[in-house]
Amino acid sequence: MTPPSPRRADAPPAPAAGNTRDYPILVLLAATLLVCYAPVLVTDYGYRDDYRDLDAGPLSFLIRHKVQEGRLLHAVWTHLLMWVAADIRDLLYFRIAGLLGIALLSWSLFRALAQAGCSRLHSYCVSVIACSTLPFQVWAACASTALYPYGAFASGVAFRLGERALVSRRPRSKRLLAAGAVLMLAAALAVFQPAAMLFWVFAAIALLRRETRARDTFRRFQRHCLIAAGAMLLHLAQVRLAAAVWTDRPRNTDLLQDLPDSAAWFAFEVLPNALNFAWFPVGGVVSGLVFAAIAGGLLAYLHGAPGWRTKIGVALALLPLSYAPNLAVAHNVAAYRTLVGLTSLIVVLAYLALQGYARRLPLSLAPFGVNAVAAPVVAACMLSAAWRVDTFFVTPQRLELAIMRSYLTPERLAGARSIYIVRSRPSDTLAPFRVYDEFGVPTAVTRDVPAVARLLLRETAPEYAGLPIISVRADELVEPPLDALVADMSNLREAAARIAPESLVLP
Repeated sequence: MTPPSPRRADAPPAPAAGNTRDYPILVLLAATLLVCYAPVLVTDYGYRDDYRDLDAGPLSFLIRHKVQEGRLLHAVWTHLLMWVAADIRDLLYFRIAGLLGIALLSWSLFRALAQAGCSRLHSYCVSVIACSTLPFQVWAACASTALYPYGAFASGVAFRLGERALVSRRPRSKRLLAAGAVLMLAAALAVFQPAAMLFWVFAAIALLRRETRARDTFRRFQRHCLIAAGAMLLHLAQVRLAAAVWTDRPRNTDLLQDLPDSAAWFAFEVLPNALNFAWFPVGGVVSGLVFAAIAGGLLAYLHGAPGWRTKIGVALALLPLSYAPNLAVAHNVAAYRTLVGLTSLIVVLAYLALQGYARRLPLSLAPFGVNAVAAPVVAACMLSAAWRVDTFFVTPQRLELAIMRSYLTPERLAGARSIYIVRSRPSDTLAPFRVYDEFGVPTAVTRDVPAVARLLLRETAPEYAGLPIISVRADELVEPPLDALVADMSNLREAAARIAPESLVLP
């Protein structure tokens, strides 16, 4: 990052050349990300939680469950989705809202990078790369996650309020700004806890500057930890209040009991997944090489700077902090949608590592070190994100919805007294292959698949919408009644080849 003019070391960074509040940049980032995630805008579909949220109805158990998990604001959003969306087609508008939220977040990252001294080109590239990684692909593909980017944006606002509180000279203003930072971060946690961990990505951008003194870096890091702790306590109080009202507490709210086991899980499952931030996991060896390359470049970037050892320590501490909510509970599932803070942090650290390697180039080549790879990497990330979202979400879910619709026609439903749905197997996928967690996993694999059928019945055959719907596993030995309509979703490829052979994604 380019050193700014001499000033107080603990003050907020001076803006780079140009106006970092340049709203045309927001338009450019929105256009870039809308192109990147265009597949989610061109067809009607839903994905797993989308159907369940849309079908459950206002004030349902599902909303209560989100409140119990500490996602109070997301429960309000789900209620709005249920209230406003009439059918599956309306999920498109929520996905558009989610994409605009991702664009807003990328603009916030752009401003933070530019204010830290990065060039506008580098700030644009890093923000686009961060917002096209695997976790954001999940967020963009789902309607039920559309509020998550706004929670992440709120965490950036919280960090900026905390920075202003640090340098304020008036005690009352300092207290108000600090309280605002705590409340804003608590609000981000009430949307989606992992989204709030973008707070530490903004911290990495601000604290890992070469010119900042060690004492100031540590002091600012310490104060931001206090802000985060205050927000977490407020969030824990909300979770405990919900637990007092409803005794059937979800399992994923149980606090961590086994610290060594959680540390091993973070090191050997979570971190490798996050290190493959733009591609699917390809093994621990590759992840280890990526980690070593980033660590070496970061060391080259910070070595010789004031308090470089302290900054290396801060960088290492930020890794578990960016995944803290998931490490604090006993429910250990490294879903991609939860890796957004850690993955974005790794993108920022990788950029600093590139800067470190560029510093070791001959003086005549140094200005071109990062610029030479910026455009190709951005293009590769955008193309891979567009391909992955289309191949592992949009096309499979569109075909799966068409298969279910083909069973629920008025002709087939005539005389039926009930509907039996044979669920898909976990290995059954309409994508080229199933990767991990959300990618390539059919909606019909879950017990919530009756929600898809109910929504389709309201759309295509409302006179049959009241029929009881039972779902069974593919390996369950169940004999449906003779007057039942059986929708067999256990062989999706065969069914897709029957209804739309030209659209089937082959391995």
